[in-house]
Amino acid sequence: MESSKSRVKDPLVNDGIFFGGDYNPEQWDRETWLEDVELMARARVNLVSVGIFSWSRLEPEEGRFDFAWLDEVLQLLYDRGVYVDLATATASPPAWLIKKDPTVLPVDHEGRRLSFGARQSYCPNSQSFRSAASSLVERLVDRYSDFPGLKMWHVSNEYGCHVSRCYCENCEAKFRSWLLKRYGSIDLLNHAWGSAFWSQLYGNFDEVNPPRIAPTFANPTQQLDYYRFASDSIRELYEMESEIIRRRSSKPITTNYMGFFKGVDQFAWRGVGDFVSFDSYPDPHAGEVHVDCAAGYDLTRSVAEGEPWILMEQAPSAVNWRGINGVKKPGQMRALSMSAVARGANGVMFFQWRAAKAGAEKFHSAMLPHTGPDSRIYREVTQLGEDLTKLSSVVRAKVNAEVAIVFDWNNWWAIELDSHPTDHVLYLLAIRKFYGSLQRLGVTCDFVSPSDDLSSYKAIVAPNLYLCSHDFAERIARYVEGGGSVLGTYFSGIVDENDHIVLGGYPGYLRDVFGVVVEEFSPLRPGESFEFTFANNPVVRRGTIWSEIVRATTASVLAKAVQLGDVESIPGDPTSGVLFENQFGNGRALYLSTEVEDDFLDLVVQRLLGEGGDGVTNENVEVVQRGEFTFVINHGGHVEFSLNRRCRDLLSGMELAEGVSLKPYDVLVLEDV
Repeated sequence: MESSKSRVKDPLVNDGIFFGGDYNPEQWDRETWLEDVELMARARVNLVSVGIFSWSRLEPEEGRFDFAWLDEVLQLLYDRGVYVDLATATASPPAWLIKKDPTVLPVDHEGRRLSFGARQSYCPNSQSFRSAASSLVERLVDRYSDFPGLKMWHVSNEYGCHVSRCYCENCEAKFRSWLLKRYGSIDLLNHAWGSAFWSQLYGNFDEVNPPRIAPTFANPTQQLDYYRFASDSIRELYEMESEIIRRRSSKPITTNYMGFFKGVDQFAWRGVGDFVSFDSYPDPHAGEVHVDCAAGYDLTRSVAEGEPWILMEQAPSAVNWRGINGVKKPGQMRALSMSAVARGANGVMFFQWRAAKAGAEKFHSAMLPHTGPDSRIYREVTQLGEDLTKLSSVVRAKVNAEVAIVFDWNNWWAIELDSHPTDHVLYLLAIRKFYGSLQRLGVTCDFVSPSDDLSSYKAIVAPNLYLCSHDFAERIARYVEGGGSVLGTYFSGIVDENDHIVLGGYPGYLRDVFGVVVEEFSPLRPGESFEFTFANNPVVRRGTIWSEIVRATTASVLAKAVQLGDVESIPGDPTSGVLFENQFGNGRALYLSTEVEDDFLDLVVQRLLGEGGDGVTNENVEVVQRGEFTFVINHGGHVEFSLNRRCRDLLSGMELAEGVSLKPYDVLVLEDV
């Protein structure tokens, strides 16, 4: 086959929505395969992921391959109209490889080598692992690249899920090479790491080690660089396998990300695959599950730069790894799946097709549960499959957002390092609070990295931007000067990309944009708070987690502290500002100096948006516009509302014009008529 080194154009724009899940035929006999393909056809399954954990079955001994069983399975699927997302099977190495070279196994930061017997038991920088994985991928692609049922390639699985960072001798050598490439000289490394502190100056790169366990706090920049290095190391595996595939196959390539997962900088991985996939596993027992799901969907679409993506995995009901594994309520799986489609997904998949009878995931729910097809889950799966066949017209439509939240993996890594003022400032909690506020206001948003273009957005939210490079600060300044609006919060602009304090007062490079100088800050203890009032409103609000002494330079003070209560750790004026607004060029910048309750946060976000926000009457009702289609998804109780226009629901085929009543987990996909 001719080489295909360019990315596949529009890989997910097909005749309809992909529907299916992980299929593990190596765990079952041939009679079960025959039953599976018939039940898949009944459920309208059109795509399954095959081979993700089958390396030991495909290559039972080094160099001896067995593809006969896979040949038969793929043909059975194809004969029933089911295409394959074929995995490279490199997610977990076989026992023979570990026996041959035990250094394939990863080492934790305390120096303990992890054992074989679970999954993902490899060091990303092990040359033995890379060589064996490359050999397997070459054989797979050579054998199946022309198979007519092959729809796409699935590289590895959930990169970094269990081992985000390895600290072995392979990684030590690779880290030194990575640092040499990044800094060029040991002097520049010493400057970036602030190595004069605690006598940590290095004479050459051979003296540098990974930040393993030490007598006390490790060098913060060394830790930050190791996070970067670890993410880059795993990316190299994705690149390695993708390059092998592209030389031999023209089919699109993906791997499945895990949303807000700390170990892998998804923005830095853009361009490796042909499209983005996401695994979504919210806790059904948690509050506002649909908001957590929506945030993951919007992040995935943003990593995909607005292009369609696939919900590669989700649980039909319960998972198996939590302390208490809650089940999804009847209809909830359908509603959350439709939310993914509303937010740009062109595929709805599950882990897995048939529930396992052995192994660590035997209690993980599946499209076909242990009970078999005469079950609630299979009936709901079949209903969803039928629904998705009616949405073929949606696949070319895209979601356009006018608001974005800055999400930066480098900032996440840096803000949660040790030796900080408090360990109660958690980046994801801040992101989740502001995302939830936008959801309550009916606003669909993107997530942007510091390297993304900001110019198309009406407003930007940048919570807890602790690490902010001079370059990104200048880009924010140009955005606001040009007429944009930005909202920042406490503990922002503190350090540059090397985790060095930006001197002259916080928020560092962003002082002029926000028109404030933070002279001093103090974290609050659990249960502590202080009171403040907003504008001329006498209602007393409360700030928690963090307090600051803030001096306005050019900003206006919109909210002031009126009492510091029992807080004695912060000096200064008890009428210090809490919320500030600054005119900067043609735009506005708001700065919030403490953690606030949701109702006040909504007021702040509304002020940022100006006329933005539809102000939905029920926060459990999700309304998303994908192109010309309006998705209305009810995640709560009974809801009634008025459309004020004539629409047709793609799912029911009914025309609607006035009052609409929705039961819990009802879904409408509306187009104007």
